[in-house]
Amino acid sequence: MSSSDDIEDLAYEYDFTSLKGTKYQELEQKFSTKINDSFIRLPTLANSTISKIKEIEKKNDENRIRFKDKGDRATVELVLDRRTRIVLFKLINSEKISEIFGCVSAGKEANVYYAINTSQQEFAIKIYKTSILVFKDRHRYVEGEFRFRHGYSRHNPRQMVAMWAEKEMRNLKRLQVAGIPCPEPLFVKQNVLLMSFIGRDAKAAPRLKDVGFGGRVEEFYRQTVDLMRDMYHKCKLVHADFSEYNLLYFDDRVYVIDVSQSVEHDHPQALYFLRRDCSNINDFYKKNGAGVLTVQGIFNYITDITESSDEIRWEKAKSTEEISDAVFKEIYIPRTLQELQETGQDESIFGKLTGVSQKKHPKSEEDQSLSESDEQPNTQDKEQKKHGDIIYEGLTKQERKAKVKEDKREKRKNKIPKHVKKQKMKKTKH
Repeated sequence: MSSSDDIEDLAYEYDFTSLKGTKYQELEQKFSTKINDSFIRLPTLANSTISKIKEIEKKNDENRIRFKDKGDRATVELVLDRRTRIVLFKLINSEKISEIFGCVSAGKEANVYYAINTSQQEFAIKIYKTSILVFKDRHRYVEGEFRFRHGYSRHNPRQMVAMWAEKEMRNLKRLQVAGIPCPEPLFVKQNVLLMSFIGRDAKAAPRLKDVGFGGRVEEFYRQTVDLMRDMYHKCKLVHADFSEYNLLYFDDRVYVIDVSQSVEHDHPQALYFLRRDCSNINDFYKKNGAGVLTVQGIFNYITDITESSDEIRWEKAKSTEEISDAVFKEIYIPRTLQELQETGQDESIFGKLTGVSQKKHPKSEEDQSLSESDEQPNTQDKEQKKHGDIIYEGLTKQERKAKVKEDKREKRKNKIPKHVKKQKMKKTKH
């Protein structure tokens, strides 16, 4: 059989132009708008005619009804724009929720809506504001944090808010793992965050500012301060906006909400935010008649790493002599031991934070002899470095080298052997 016959057989077997077995009406409805036959014969016309036809069609297009309007970008209740509604429709379509009701809370950065699913389980949907931004000073809570070391979009509101929602999702997960009472994060997409609902029967839990404590104000004060300590040590987070407006009261417990601005320990202003949180909580409970600690007392209780017992730590925070709140609020807070040494501040102010022991125990005679033997060569080195030019003045390079070797040889004669020093150190410890 010739090659031409083979090609014909293949063409017959794989007839790509055949429409057998296809529904032509469906294809026509689906793709009829994809074929524009108005310009098929235009290349045979003159260029001037083609340009005139294009101008006429352009005018006709301008006179047609617009498919996109300003209404597409209209925002309802400061958060519900077209893109946000699409995300909500997808939530309903995926059966995560079945119905969304009214707004239960409105703040400077987001609105919270009540929703349920088919099994009547209650949810809270937090929708962040994008186009109508009131809270614009977000970069100070993000700059310098390790989690955002690769940068973030500061000048694009929608991208910045999407990152803000993701940040709250991650912070809430940390709180959940640590066992701190807070809403359970379930889903995040763009500027929409789905969480568990803190409340019952569509009635949201009240904020702490609306709660009547009665005779239990001291108990709630201690519970609130313990929440701050758990966030600091277990979650490695500082809330940065810890106040009666961001705390809920439900089932005899205090719940933490709104952790989108919370920062990690390595943030440059983390300790300043913590000091401000301590001041906010003190001011609120003082108005409600609680016997509060000083701001420094709470700060030391939260940051203390020297004691394992909370009760011992709390008693120490109450009994220690503190400086006035007005002075403590203005003091520079060092972030490292090097900064503490450079500023020359008293260790008693930030001793709990650094973990440096503040009590000076009397040294034994053996310890003093060891320290003197260690310090003596160091002081000699410093003196020689300071007055080195005077000691070796007038010597040549070779004479100076010989002099240095001789000095080191004399120093080694009086030096305590290392193994002897270690043995003495072990004896002093026991």
